[in-house]
Amino acid sequence: REPPVEREIAPKESLGDYMGRLRGILGSGGNFRTYLVSRYLSYLGNMAYGFMAVYAVQRFAMGDAQAAVFTAIMLASGVVGYAVWGPLGDRLGHKRVMEEASAFMFLALVIALWAKSPQPFNIIFALMGFGRAGTLVADLAIAMEFGPEPERPTYVGLARTATSPAVFLAPIAGGAIIAWAGYPAMFVVALGLSAAGLCVLRFRVVEPRHLPTGGLPVAPAPH
Repeated sequence: REPPVEREIAPKESLGDYMGRLRGILGSGGNFRTYLVSRYLSYLGNMAYGFMAVYAVQRFAMGDAQAAVFTAIMLASGVVGYAVWGPLGDRLGHKRVMEEASAFMFLALVIALWAKSPQPFNIIFALMGFGRAGTLVADLAIAMEFGPEPERPTYVGLARTATSPAVFLAPIAGGAIIAWAGYPAMFVVALGLSAAGLCVLRFRVVEPRHLPTGGLPVAPAPH
C-alpha cells in the first residue's frame, strides 16, 4: 500500500527554460549521470539477446519451430519475473533489483557462450525473460527516485532519451560484429559491455532512495 503523499505540480515554463533545466540536471549531479552511463553500457551489451534464438537454431541445427518454444519460455519466465521483481523493488530498492536482474541476464550470456549442446538454451531463455522483467521494472521506477515528485516525468523522459542511441545501435553493432568475426566474438563483446555496466551500477551509483532527490540538486523552476 502506497503511503499518502502530497502531490506537487511543476509550474509551466518555456521551452528554453525547460532545456536549460535538463542541462542543469545532467550537469549538476553525478549520481543520475553515472546511472545513465551504466544503463548505456548495459543497453549496448544487450546486442546479443536479439540474436540468441538465431544463434541457437543455426549452431545446433534445430528446427525453426524451436525459436517459438524459446519465445514462449522467455515470455513465461517474464510473467513470473514481473510478479517477483516488483515487490522486491519496493522492499529492497530498485537499484538492487536492477543489479540482480542484470546478473541473471549476464549469466545467460555466459552460458550461451560456453554451451556445447542445445539443452542449456531453455535455461538461457528462462534467465533472459526473468532478468529482462526485472530491468524493465527497475529502470522506470529508479529513474523517478532520482528527483523530487514534480520532476519525476522529467527524469524518466531524460533517462529514456539519453540511452535511446544505445538501444538503437546495439543490434546494428551486434550484426556487424557477427558478420566480421562471428557469434562468439559478439558474445564476448556483449559480455564485456554488460559487465562494465553492471560494475558501474554496483560500485558507482548510490541508491537514490537513500539520498534526498537522488543526491542531485534540482534547478529552480522559473517564476
